[in-house]
Amino acid sequence: MERLYELARLYDLYGGLLREKQRECLRLHIAEDFSLAEIGGELGITRQAAHDNIRRAERALAEMEEALGLCARQEAQERALAAICAELNALEEPITCAQVRAIAEKFEPYMEIDGKEAGE
Repeated sequence: MERLYELARLYDLYGGLLREKQRECLRLHIAEDFSLAEIGGELGITRQAAHDNIRRAERALAEMEEALGLCARQEAQERALAAICAELNALEEPITCAQVRAIAEKFEPYMEIDGKEAGE
């Protein structure tokens, strides 16, 4: 299940970069939970061709993630933002300006666009 979840995340990020047949085979495999025979029937290819397309797509997605690291970056950002939310929820009144500034500083890495701060 974990492998399928990871594959779905990679597909969401990089699926548009796959070849059409690979993309469709993988979509049917992940989103529709089709068997290889069902994928082959749907796309007019053999069961083996469906299997080969899925494996090639998985390798291509893994290579893209290794080269670009978008999924890893997204997961790190999600963890960091969850930690900031937990810190905000843990605040007790009265809240000081120093506390607010300390938490606001943790958002700064997410406010940069092309090396410039948002709004510049």
